Amino acid sequence: MKGVIIVAAVIIVLVIILSINPKSKTSNSNSTGTRPDRQERMRREALIPVFQRHKQILNESIGIIESSKKIDTIIGRKQVVLEKLDWFDKNSIPGTEFVLIPTPKDSRPKFMSIYNARLVDVAEHLVVEAESKTKSLKTKSGKQNHINKTIDAIQKITSELYAETENFEEAVTEIQKAYNKLENLDLSV
Repeated sequence: MKGVIIVAAVIIVLVIILSINPKSKTSNSNSTGTRPDRQERMRREALIPVFQRHKQILNESIGIIESSKKIDTIIGRKQVVLEKLDWFDKNSIPGTEFVLIPTPKDSRPKFMSIYNARLVDVAEHLVVEAESKTKSLKTKSGKQNHINKTIDAIQKITSELYAETENFEEAVTEIQKAYNKLENLDLSV
């Protein structure tokens, strides 16, 4: 009889311990019977394709910015990149594979510095094209019209420069040099 009481007491203690233990499957299960850590892992695994797609769009947009010579395309893709950086900033989970950008808050200034440098490259390219085109145009008014269009484009580029970067002053100086070159083009026929 003493043995039965001891066994019953042990069973009761085990039941109490299992009901208190936070790692117990019965006390920590949800209605589907899956444990929260497993459920969280499944949620994260489901997000992997979403993160990969956002990363792909981000990389494609940066690639287009780096290769395009069209100002409107560059500006439009800048908006896409900034939206994706915001998305990563809101959805990254520190300490997991869901931090696909080293530190999103540091990535925006880095990207904007790259963007400024790209705008300078485009401005310089526009001046080289204008120099070439004005040589082939036959009239002074045709040359002046082309230069005016290029000046408008450079002004648009200047308005798009991002001031809160370490290369802002340098970018403004380089664009001013390009602008000065443009103003000094020979318009003689």
